[in-house]
Amino acid sequence: MLPILFQIGPITISSFGFFLMLAYFTGTFILWREGRKKGYPDEKLLDLSITSLISLIIGSRLWYVLINWHIFREHPVKILAIWEGGFAVFGGIVVLAIVTIFLSKRWKWSFFEIADVAALSLLASAVLIKIGSFLAGVDYGTISTIPWALELKNIVGERHPLQLYEALFYLLLLLILFRIYAKSLEVSKNGQVFFLALLFFGIGRYFLQDFKAERSFVLFIDLYSLSNFLLALFGVFGLYYFKLRDIKADFIDIKEASVKFLRKAKSGRWTF
Repeated sequence: MLPILFQIGPITISSFGFFLMLAYFTGTFILWREGRKKGYPDEKLLDLSITSLISLIIGSRLWYVLINWHIFREHPVKILAIWEGGFAVFGGIVVLAIVTIFLSKRWKWSFFEIADVAALSLLASAVLIKIGSFLAGVDYGTISTIPWALELKNIVGERHPLQLYEALFYLLLLLILFRIYAKSLEVSKNGQVFFLALLFFGIGRYFLQDFKAERSFVLFIDLYSLSNFLLALFGVFGLYYFKLRDIKADFIDIKEASVKFLRKAKSGRWTF
């Protein structure tokens, strides 16, 4: 591992801090470039980028504290020590979605249109963050005897490089969604990329949790797996309700078909 990337005199640049900064600028660039293509003003896109960063930090930290309350119960002041690490992405996504909905309504933007761009931005950022986590030796995996298992400083046993598993998964998902995004622009399917990102992000992380060393349980429920399951479920619901089908139209069709059936049966036109 390489926790310290480089040092210039008294200035020390950590690997995690450097890749976190790089992740932010990369995500901001994608948000700005794609948002600008859709006609959104530069200054508002920058405002959204800064607001998104704050929302992700606050939401991810609060969810991490909630599901790991046993760590902070005796020393609640450590909740503010975000430089020590400790974030859970589910909370960040929820808070970010709420804030983005609010800003979209205030600025009269299409939420699903900007959500598609934001999903790509966040996935690109996630790739870099996980590389930073790997170099810093945090968010490590379970003990393993596989040939590529790694030994971490001050951590017992060789471990799965979970951070690299996640980085590779996010990169593949990003490339696939970018292709879908380009095609969706031609047919104006806003929201499709956003919901697909939630679906596969949740599914992928759900299975990758099996390699995660740190888990949190409440009444035998794995909260990390539960949060990923909820993300995937919301993705499925969103794809069905907003994009693939119209539930109201479905019920109307069923109702009309039922009425026609009953009328024919009652009129005696059908015999059994």
